[in-house]
Amino acid sequence: MTNLLLLTLACAHHLPPRPTGTPSADEAAARAVFEANVAAIQERDREAYLACYAPTERLVRAGPEGPLLGFSALDEGTPATGSDDWPERLEADDLQVHWLAPGVVYGSYRYRVTMDGETSEGLSERVFLRQPDGTWLVAVSTAFGDPEP
Repeated sequence: MTNLLLLTLACAHHLPPRPTGTPSADEAAARAVFEANVAAIQERDREAYLACYAPTERLVRAGPEGPLLGFSALDEGTPATGSDDWPERLEADDLQVHWLAPGVVYGSYRYRVTMDGETSEGLSERVFLRQPDGTWLVAVSTAFGDPEP
């Protein structure tokens, strides 16, 4: 279980109850940004990709090697690694979003990505925050490969 998920579960009892009924407006707005984020990676669209992320030095990007902080490091390269290497192919399945609190939505998808001819699979996560102007942006992004069998 990832650190982000553990933190979310530990804090869950302090969150207000989830609205009942259809997916909340928060979930719909976050999902639209999430889908745009994945499409930008698939299309190798740097401008659209960067537009999905909060342009703050509090932006967190994490993977097996640990967290990287700040938008400026992301802006210097693409995508999550900060490099200029785009995946040759990205398949994103089982995209989910879950409301956590007003203005906070967690999202995840299962990925299958090909980089430099090597294909790997894993889980990618995002935390979306509603900005003061009402837009939604990624504040936390993670990607963890599946464990070896």
